[in-house]
Amino acid sequence: MPERRAHTLSFWASLWIIFQKIIADATLGHIFCIVDGFDECDEDTQRFLVPRFVDQLGLQTSPNQPENILRFVIVSRDVDGLEVCKKVNPDKDHVSNGGGDIELFVGEKVHELFQRKRLDNTFRPTVQDALLSRASGTFLWVGFVVNELLKMRMPAVGVTAG
Repeated sequence: MPERRAHTLSFWASLWIIFQKIIADATLGHIFCIVDGFDECDEDTQRFLVPRFVDQLGLQTSPNQPENILRFVIVSRDVDGLEVCKKVNPDKDHVSNGGGDIELFVGEKVHELFQRKRLDNTFRPTVQDALLSRASGTFLWVGFVVNELLKMRMPAVGVTAG
């Protein structure tokens, strides 16, 4: 396992060097780097990248440096070390419509699931409530779960032979 860890970290180090060379090329203009789901990276990757992200942020705000062409957007739950970065917290307290969008989305996905799988509608409120209670305002999670349910074979529940 230590060999694999060393190989992985050297891989990240090589990628970071390439990344640094790319962002140093002023002819590219402004560069926006979007890192989605950073909190889902393994701990070694986070430990490697967090100080580099913070260093890059320091370069962006330094008065001695020319205007930097790189802008990071890191989409993540809280991660140790990134506290110094500016952040937007789109939690339920900051959503203007009180979270109604997620309820509409869950309703549409449940409708799609029940229609395509021809499920008995008596279970619809239970499924919808379960998805809403576990979604934590995350559209992506709901989409993944419903897509997995759509792939599954489901027994005929509440269907009578005619």
